Amino acid sequence: PFSLGILAVAALIVPILPAFGSDVGAAGAAQWPEYRYGPARVGFNPSESTIGAGNVGTLVVAWDRKMPKSLNTILASPVISGSTMYLAETSLTAVNTANGRVRWSVNGPGYTESTPAIDGGVIFASWSNGDVGAYSASTGALKWSTALPTEVGQNGPSSPAVRNGVVYVTNIPSSNHSAVYALDETTGRILWSDTFTGYALYSTVIPSVLVVGFGDGTVVGINPASGAELWSASTPGAVVGVAIQGATTYVVEACKLIAFNSADGSTRWTSTTPGCTGYFYTGPAIAYNSVFVDGDSHMYAFDATTGVLEWSTSSEGGQEPTVANGVVYGVSHDLQAYDAASGAVLLNTPLPGSDLSLTDVDITGGHIFLT
Repeated sequence: PFSLGILAVAALIVPILPAFGSDVGAAGAAQWPEYRYGPARVGFNPSESTIGAGNVGTLVVAWDRKMPKSLNTILASPVISGSTMYLAETSLTAVNTANGRVRWSVNGPGYTESTPAIDGGVIFASWSNGDVGAYSASTGALKWSTALPTEVGQNGPSSPAVRNGVVYVTNIPSSNHSAVYALDETTGRILWSDTFTGYALYSTVIPSVLVVGFGDGTVVGINPASGAELWSASTPGAVVGVAIQGATTYVVEACKLIAFNSADGSTRWTSTTPGCTGYFYTGPAIAYNSVFVDGDSHMYAFDATTGVLEWSTSSEGGQEPTVANGVVYGVSHDLQAYDAASGAVLLNTPLPGSDLSLTDVDITGGHIFLT
């Protein structure tokens, strides 16, 4: 059996179920193609069927590897397609999901804290110097690169969101200003851009609307085809997460979860966590008509239609929750799993290396991936 052992900083953990083979991730259906699973940022993989409430408690570490890098830690989530996982830090690296071995690695023009995206055999990555690049998923060869104006000292463009042949990113071109860019997926040509006052923190997109949340609490809806502003709304504090499900945009702010009509920005409902003394640090996950939020040392589930609190349970608090096959995952220094319907704790296992800066959980093909 595998054991947790000692985990080096920026190593990758892939717990798998002992009852299954050593290359579960090789299944062609295994996909986690973007940050928070897709451009709507819901943090839910509807295709995962291997790990569930009945066996999540048997997870063990399959392998850990230290990736080629020069940073102290990997700050972005991986993306997965079939038997290959892609990581970005100061390089873009393709890794075999079965054993952690590097398939190829190419240096980037800077570092990144942004998760790449994969679509149609192409990897899209953002870099601290302002570049957005497209790379061959099979070889790492650069297909195109577009330079976006970036203020010195900023982290570069956001995690790309890819939909309908367009790559969307936000960026900070100058002090206290943010820009939203739409790039042609094939050529990298800028199709349109919008500039706003304030710092854009989170964005998400579906065919009818692109929603951007700002540090001052402003939430803006944009036409993803033209860049025209559709609506603007306000929240009491800084936006810490945005996700879209159907006709509703869910925004996390401080101790509040707010549901907006995606078409016009009108408020559907607002829920405040009972007795909240801390802060929500992360964006929501949406599945099974529930919205899951991790923060204030609790994992919470709210009814997605009404905003009524369904359950809450103590958590370590950390990164964005992830949902798959009836299980909600949270991670900080421990990996925690909860029954999505009841909040019952199914797994709470320490992860070696107390100095780890873990990203959110990616789960697909019977593996859980952590960086």
